[in-house]
Amino acid sequence: MILTYKNKKYSLNSILLTLLVWSIACFAYDKYNIKILLLFITLAYNLETIVNDVINFRKNKIIIIFAIIFPIYLIVTSVLVRGGYLVDAVKGVYVCFFLLLVLVLEKEEFDICEALYQILSLLAIMVVVIGLLDLFEISDIYTNPLVLFLEDIGEGMISRSHNAIFYYVIFIKTSPFFIFNLIYCLEKKRYYMAAISVWAIMWTGTRAIIYLSLILIVVYYIFVVKNKSRSLMFVLIAAIVVIFGFEFFINKVEIINFAKNEGDNVRSLIIPSIIKALNENRLYWIFGMGIGSKYYSLGRRAYLYGEEIAYVEFLRCYGLIACFILAIFLILPIKKILKSDYKWVLLPYFAFLINSTVDPFLFTSTSFLMYLVVYDIYINKLRG
Repeated sequence: MILTYKNKKYSLNSILLTLLVWSIACFAYDKYNIKILLLFITLAYNLETIVNDVINFRKNKIIIIFAIIFPIYLIVTSVLVRGGYLVDAVKGVYVCFFLLLVLVLEKEEFDICEALYQILSLLAIMVVVIGLLDLFEISDIYTNPLVLFLEDIGEGMISRSHNAIFYYVIFIKTSPFFIFNLIYCLEKKRYYMAAISVWAIMWTGTRAIIYLSLILIVVYYIFVVKNKSRSLMFVLIAAIVVIFGFEFFINKVEIINFAKNEGDNVRSLIIPSIIKALNENRLYWIFGMGIGSKYYSLGRRAYLYGEEIAYVEFLRCYGLIACFILAIFLILPIKKILKSDYKWVLLPYFAFLINSTVDPFLFTSTSFLMYLVVYDIYINKLRG
């Protein structure tokens, strides 16, 4: 079943939610503003439900604070600090409105994890097929129409190189979500799709995603799986694979690290650059420099809008007060979920948070899709 409405009624609401989830997973860059359009259509269609739930502040205070009050605060402070640029401010924080869908998911009984599984599985298969078509010389990766389309709309960075860990670099903007699909498939015992997800992750060519996926598989079987004999068997198999593949993997990593050494050197200057920018005005430390503001990068020797290290970039744009609120938002659901049967979801969640130390995934539509999954579990499935 494509749509994920538990009562199997293909309502307009379930169609909108499915299309919205799929659009976020497919279009991180969103050249044609598809996900923004679907978001506001979905919110407008559910306006009565949302308004009624917002009125009930005591019951829904968490969502109201983080989906309404927090973005309004960010918009106001950004406009005041920059002396205008309201449109930039709204564009920078609209992703918070995705959290309002938590109120809709409960009413619709919509299984967002299953919807994500469906589209992410298709994307993982797509990555593997692109690689196989090139490998067997059926369709060259540099002339493949699908590859050219993905690159044209800004959703893919695709190539092949002997310097890559597994030869191919088939990276699409939502590749970090393959980790979610991997853990979800293991949890649901869908091992064939889990294997395809691992394959797709290996061919993304991204060090952070590959490292995290390998670590999280081990963590999942040691700390999440209740069947200890199955966990022990996996650990033994993993140990054998590591023993025989360790030298190859380390050699490849050393090649990649050497090739990306210049980029890492530039990245090492991000924090000093941002500290220097914030020191220009003490208010910047409190309220940030504003959404869409520029600063001088010592590494790139140019004025930039943003950087890859999402945490320090968030500090630069929004300030310490906003960082404190965001920290509460990120930490709040962890304890309750950790004590539940949904603890598996914390693995891809932590992967996103860790990956944000090297990539800009902290405050984007892709990350808020992950937050939506976590808060749907925290508020709707574990309420009470």
